[in-house]
Amino acid sequence: MLRLFRTATTRMVLLNLGLAFITTSVLATFIYWSTIAVIEDEVRQTVAAESRGMAEQFLESGLSRLVAVIDERTSSDVNPDAVYLLADRYGHRIAGNLRDWPPSIKPDGSWQTLNLIRVDLNTTVLVGARAYSLGQGYQLLVGRDMRARAEFRERVVRSLMGAGAIAFILSLGAGYLLSRYILRRVEAIGDTSRQIVAGDLTKRVPLRGTGDEFDRLALSLNEMLARIEELMMGMRVVTDSVAHDLRSPLTRLKARLELALAKPEDGEDHTKALATALDETDGLLKMLSSLLEIARTEAGLDREHMSDVDLSDMIDNLSELYEPAADEKGLSLHVETEPHVIVTGHRELLAQAASNLIENAIKFSVNAGRIDVLVKRGNGDAMLVIRDQGPGIPEDDRESVLQRFVRLDSARSTRGTGLGLSLVAAVAKLHGADLELGDNMPGLVVTLKFPTEQS
Repeated sequence: MLRLFRTATTRMVLLNLGLAFITTSVLATFIYWSTIAVIEDEVRQTVAAESRGMAEQFLESGLSRLVAVIDERTSSDVNPDAVYLLADRYGHRIAGNLRDWPPSIKPDGSWQTLNLIRVDLNTTVLVGARAYSLGQGYQLLVGRDMRARAEFRERVVRSLMGAGAIAFILSLGAGYLLSRYILRRVEAIGDTSRQIVAGDLTKRVPLRGTGDEFDRLALSLNEMLARIEELMMGMRVVTDSVAHDLRSPLTRLKARLELALAKPEDGEDHTKALATALDETDGLLKMLSSLLEIARTEAGLDREHMSDVDLSDMIDNLSELYEPAADEKGLSLHVETEPHVIVTGHRELLAQAASNLIENAIKFSVNAGRIDVLVKRGNGDAMLVIRDQGPGIPEDDRESVLQRFVRLDSARSTRGTGLGLSLVAAVAKLHGADLELGDNMPGLVVTLKFPTEQS
């Protein structure tokens, strides 16, 4: 319970409760005074109208008629709060339910409130009245006993206070339940976070299925956690793969260096061993450079270097560079680009990804085969398509080959690190592009779709 009252949610609820209490109090006060004012005004107007009516009775029918009217009204139970007094010039009562004329009241028609003695009740009561001079020395007082109004005011006050107390209790209960609900949802996120910190990356924040703010927050957190788990698993795979893939070239490098040291007098073998060691070193540096480039790309560190890139012009230039390599292997390299296909991206990374795809197509294509490189637009997308006539990639392996150091059995006989398609996948993700591997029957077709409008 003490922990509940230390939460920010509880403090916020209590603050809102205080504001609601102040607002309710101001509103209740306004209602009270408005109600009382309406009732008081109605009583004053009623007394004024009744006074005018009695004055007209006196003028039209004389004193006896006025006395009869007052006697009739004071003896009736229709309005027990009615107060009347008809007095002579000396203040002696002629008719009515009050004693002699009070000396503090002036017959000027103004509204006055004072304590008077009702002879029918034989008690002093608070009376609100108007007094008039009728002429011929007679005076008339018409008023209302204010006890009922006072009781009504008290009932209004009690009702408003009772309603306020009930509203306060209900608000406090609702605030308590709301705080408990929010605290439980926050604790669920905290528990999941603690389990993840302890090393269990498979944990996720539970969803209630309500679609509320907490579910949306949990969904976002779960997506983030899934991405973190994916990156951590990728890091483990990369670490294991690097350790495995570096062992062989490092072993060969060590053997070549040992051979060079063992036969220092043999100049030709010495030079050959050093050249081979240098070649192995270049391969290691290339592998490490590719890993670093993939890591930077997946982390999105190159987004600040984005600009408009003419994909058509870039592919035309790259194709010219790879034509000699394709001719040397007896391959036909066909390039077809629509003019000025513009994408927003990182020029060097896009060129590296395209180079990897063209190199793979040349590397795995059979002699006298054909390689097609296309740049075109379609459905608002800029598309780079590369087709070859090599062994292709089985459908079941098309997702796995995008991971680091994954090489199919058909590629084991060729030199490589298994990082080319991984870099392409990372570049595609950085640019929000879709990477698709398909069947060229025979061979592989790789499609990169960049979301952009036609230029």
